Amino acid sequence: MASVSPRPWSELWRLARPGARVYLAGATGEPTAALDALAAEPELGRDLRLTGVWLPGVNRRDPTAGVPGASADVFFVTPELREGFAAGRVRHLPLHYSDTHRWLAGPAGLDLAILRVSPPVDGHVTPGLSCDFLPALLASGAALV
Repeated sequence: MASVSPRPWSELWRLARPGARVYLAGATGEPTAALDALAAEPELGRDLRLTGVWLPGVNRRDPTAGVPGASADVFFVTPELREGFAAGRVRHLPLHYSDTHRWLAGPAGLDLAILRVSPPVDGHVTPGLSCDFLPALLASGAALV
């Protein structure tokens, strides 16, 4: 288990400098509070390069929408990402799903990874449902928040 000290999302988003590569967990591990904070203060995501395995029918947001200069590299162009794809903010990565782990661990060049974790117990959390690509994120050297 990892030790955690809760901080406001606005403060955590500021850990990513413009141009940083940021992984946002998808599927049931989507960090909704982080996305809510970004939607409320789009400047927090200015010029970030986002990526994640956002699934059709599950992840229903475009985190680049309304965020100045933000872009995203995705494995699936979901209905919610179509407008961003047409506008050039969202880029499709033509990788086989089995290559996702390798790409995230190295070529993605991640600086920061944002995950949903369990509620703290005695100051510790577990990745819970966000564990699908956790080994790749750890191998990438990205800071985890």
